[in-house]
Amino acid sequence: MKYSFLLLCTIFPLFAYAYEEQPINNTAPKAQQEQKMTITGKVIKKIEQGKDGAVWQVQTEDQQLFEVMLSIPNLGKLYSRSLVLVQEGALITVTGEKFTLNQHPRIIARILFINL
Repeated sequence: MKYSFLLLCTIFPLFAYAYEEQPINNTAPKAQQEQKMTITGKVIKKIEQGKDGAVWQVQTEDQQLFEVMLSIPNLGKLYSRSLVLVQEGALITVTGEKFTLNQHPRIIARILFINL
C-alpha cells in the first residue's frame, strides 16, 4: 500500500505535466483585411432586418454602393440613439470596419451621424 501510494505520487505529476494545456491558435486566415473607413451617402434601401439592427444599402456621392450594418451593440449607447432616424433617402455618415462579403463592400458601423 505504501509503495502504491508512493508510485501514484511520482507518476501523477508526470501525467499532469504532459496534459498541460497548449494555447489554441484560432486565427483563421482572412480573405481580406478589415480596414477602418468613413463614408457619407444616401440610404437607398434596407437589405435585411435583425433583432437589434439592420443592414442598409448606402450610395456615396461618387456612386459607390456599400452595405452598412447598423446595430445597437456595434454602435454603442451614444450612437445607437440615431438608429430610429435612418430611413430611405436619409443622408448618413458612418465610420467603421470595411470588409467584403459576397463581393459587396460592407461596413460595420461604429459611429453614425444623420446629416439633416
